[in-house]
Amino acid sequence: GPDLTYGTPPSLFRAMYISAPTDLDVVQVTVGIEGSFYSPPTISAGLNDTVVFVFGGDVHTVTQSTFASPCVQLAGGFNSGFAGR
Repeated sequence: GPDLTYGTPPSLFRAMYISAPTDLDVVQVTVGIEGSFYSPPTISAGLNDTVVFVFGGDVHTVTQSTFASPCVQLAGGFNSGFAGR
């Protein structure tokens, strides 16, 4: 699975599944804005790019899932674990 690095927010992981322009190295996503929202709501990250999740609200997770089961971690997918205030 993806190479996950955990620590005090922001949590990091190496994006491995989404293609993007080659000049994109780091993408920041704020988690927990006005409830359970992400900002920006969508991103494009290339192989080996770094996505930084900044947990700005109450306790949340960032979990790879499917649309059919949005609260269930995808087998082999990433999961940040609980982070936030």
